[in-house]
Amino acid sequence: MALVVAHGHHHVVASVYAVAEHRVRRNRAAHVQALGFFERALEVTEDPIERAQLHERAGEAARAGADYEDGERHLSEAVSAYRAAGDRSGLARSAAAFGRIMHAQVAVERSIALLEATLPEVEGLGDDEGLARFL
Repeated sequence: MALVVAHGHHHVVASVYAVAEHRVRRNRAAHVQALGFFERALEVTEDPIERAQLHERAGEAARAGADYEDGERHLSEAVSAYRAAGDRSGLARSAAAFGRIMHAQVAVERSIALLEATLPEVEGLGDDEGLARFL
């Protein structure tokens, strides 16, 4: 911004926006690539906890790339898998990430409902990373 004010030229503004857009595209491409890697790993992974972890990472990659539909799908799978396995820390982490995706889409009521429904399952985890993310 200071550069734009100092020069006062429209081409400088256009250049700044072009650089910003390039960085956003490059960053999004990295998240899309990561999502693809996680999805390919899911095709060959059978262990339920490893699958839950891959779904969680895929959901986070999708969220970071603003692909909320895939993010919701993967994080929903992670929540279900962690819940089925009794992994309360994983459940807390993935539910928190799922809630962030809903919040980013202005689906605040859905986010609150998910988090309120999950809270009794994750209470009492103590000093836990998953609970810290959840709260």
